[in-house]
Amino acid sequence: MASKLPLAEPSLVADLHAKRGAVLNIVGRHEEAIAEYERAREIAASAKDDSRKCRALLGLVDVYFKAHRRQPMRDCADEALRLAREIGDTRLEASCLASRVLPVGSWEGPIHEVMEDAKEAVRLAQVVGDSRLLAAASVGLGEVLQWRAEFDSGLEHIRKGIELAYSTHNGWALGLGLFHMGHLRLSQGDYEEALRAYGQMRDYAQGAEDRFFLARVPNLLGAIHLELCDLEEALTLNLEGEEASRRFSPWPEPLAHSLLKVGLVHLERGDYDLAEKFFLRAWDLLQSDESHAVALAYPAAPRPRRTRPRARSSR
Repeated sequence: MASKLPLAEPSLVADLHAKRGAVLNIVGRHEEAIAEYERAREIAASAKDDSRKCRALLGLVDVYFKAHRRQPMRDCADEALRLAREIGDTRLEASCLASRVLPVGSWEGPIHEVMEDAKEAVRLAQVVGDSRLLAAASVGLGEVLQWRAEFDSGLEHIRKGIELAYSTHNGWALGLGLFHMGHLRLSQGDYEEALRAYGQMRDYAQGAEDRFFLARVPNLLGAIHLELCDLEEALTLNLEGEEASRRFSPWPEPLAHSLLKVGLVHLERGDYDLAEKFFLRAWDLLQSDESHAVALAYPAAPRPRRTRPRARSSR
């Protein structure tokens, strides 16, 4: 409809493209989402509207992260932060800092490099009094603390982020908060709470058709059943995870996680040949993923040599 108007307000048209890009991103149509955000960016640039240009760049950061494209994601994140600081927009600066935590921290590390970004994002979100932004910033800080094994303080920030995400309808912060809440609880050995968090994440993902989380739900639940030695349920869930990750994720990592856990089930059952097949498939997938920590550290790491396992002890 806006395209039929002779003098459509540029800010309105840019916002429409950005919002459409956000929906396309959630349902996994990444190429279309990139096109929409790029159009929003072009319109904002033509109108010399740096605030909207910055927001379009933040949208692109999210799409490139979910589409697993490291360099354009980093380029957009850096440009967005530079723009926000140039125009002196505190709210946008907080958004930019929060958006850097997950992709930059998980792909590039070391974690201490994003710790200050995470803390500053929380501080600035509190300064501007933006609860929706504070939800994302709190989840980001809790996530970094979880990576540092500071579980109690991480849990505090994650819990706050989830509460704010519910009240402000921030779906991405909610899904990510529940994702890491499950990790924190699992790290503490609280399997019941971990299952509850992952179950709530599954409900959100199914309701929102959020492919990022749909690709990860089964193998997360399968991991807990593996810990509990419920091998039949662990096998069922991780085979579901294999199928879900193939359908929903452009990343090799979720598929490799599922295959690894299927291999662990077979290892526990004493079926070494079958376990080895799944482990080697997982290895090859992780080696193909340049963002994975092992591949970054050892780009020429050879495939493991086949060796015969020793017989298991009767104990």
